[in-house]
This record gives sequence, C-alpha cells and structure tokens, in this order.
Amino acid sequence: MAHVLITGAGGFLGTDLVKTFIAAGHTVRATDLGGPNLTALAELGASIAVLDVTDEASIRAGLADVEIVV
Repeated sequence: MAHVLITGAGGFLGTDLVKTFIAAGHTVRATDLGGPNLTALAELGASIAVLDVTDEASIRAGLADVEIVV
C-alpha cells in the first residue's frame, strides 16, 4: 500500500479522505494549518505532521517516504 500525505486533513473532505485511505490499508500522514484538532485522526491511525510551507526543512520532513500527496 502507499504512503499518503493528506493536506487539509482537519476539514470536511480531508477528514473523509483520511478515513477512506486508512480503511483501504494505506499509511496516512495528516496535516492542516494548525487550527483544526487532528487528534481524532491520530486515533484512527494517521500520523500527524506539522508542515510550514515557508520552511523547506519542514516540507522535506513531511514528505519523507510519501508516495501520494492529496
């Protein structure tokens, strides 16, 4: 299965995508801008990533081992 990074994971569509990818057996890394609480997604099995698009090191770390970005 694929390693997937889902941006906007705290939103309506993002949350549904996280659930769908996890149910399909994929490894999911979830991220959002910091407002939404992603604890519920972590409890489903997603790893939570803090990404700052202005920080190249942050982006590289968040994308490590990721095959698909949604």
